[in-house]
Amino acid sequence: MTGALRTYRRVLLHRQYRVLWSAAVVSRAGDTVGFVALPLFVYATTRSPAAVSGLVIAEIAGALAGAALANPFVDHLPPRALLIGADGVRCIATAALAAWPSTASAYSVAFALAVGAGVFSPTSAALVPRLVPGHDLTAANALQWTAGVVLQLVLAPIAGLLVAAASARVPFALNSASFAASALILVGLPPQPALAAGHAKRRHAL
Repeated sequence: MTGALRTYRRVLLHRQYRVLWSAAVVSRAGDTVGFVALPLFVYATTRSPAAVSGLVIAEIAGALAGAALANPFVDHLPPRALLIGADGVRCIATAALAAWPSTASAYSVAFALAVGAGVFSPTSAALVPRLVPGHDLTAANALQWTAGVVLQLVLAPIAGLLVAAASARVPFALNSASFAASALILVGLPPQPALAAGHAKRRHAL
């Protein structure tokens, strides 16, 4: 356990990776809040399990669309721009829902959040090998996964309590703020060429 902690600490000494990891943690926090708050909000406003099922369908459709978009874009567009763009879309969508909450807009936001996550996650994962040396790559990926699991365990019940005790506007506003914060953190990441361009340069060097 102590050895693993030392390894994680060494990985976080890589400044560029630390920027990416921090942004991913903040962005994942927004994903967790939205994942919990959206179905609770829809059920509270409709009292219909079918309406919640519709929300799940919107999320599945968004995840499929995000995967389809990520496939061509991740290799051919600068990764920092993709990450900031995914955060920007989700920030605007959740801010609009916080300002004008409705069941119909919740479906649109669920779709947008899933699309954004579908682009953000593979782009972030593909960028990690550029930011840490090979011997730290496994620890770097494990650190991102572990942070995501811990966030889900901690933030999911908090999001539910916020919806129940306050208003759905509160978690949606926090959701929007998390994506804005993630985008601002990513500004500190130096520009990187598109992944396909990086592969081509390495092949040429060889």
